[in-house]
Amino acid sequence: MSNELAAIEKQIGDLQARKKKLLESTRREVLRQVKETVALYGFTAGELGLGPGSEPPRAPPRGRSKAKAKYANPANPAQTWSGRGVHPKWLAEQLARGARKDDFLIAKG
Repeated sequence: MSNELAAIEKQIGDLQARKKKLLESTRREVLRQVKETVALYGFTAGELGLGPGSEPPRAPPRGRSKAKAKYANPANPAQTWSGRGVHPKWLAEQLARGARKDDFLIAKG
């Protein structure tokens, strides 16, 4: 390595050390200010999003809404499928036995 490269490497090391020291001191000062503000206003951990179950409410999922069931398992009507995505196991088994999807359509009424 040339002397110039060695000098640059040393400068980089020195700058990284300075950065670390500055971040640590800044972090301590910011933490002190935050603690002071929390004490002044009486915030709770939950209000700050730090307690259990204090996650902010999630936005509703974007995109398509949940599709209505279009097919049902005659052996267990609670098992339904909208017709979107991969066939459920119960339907795949019936189709493998020679049934047609139309055999499992939910009657509209």
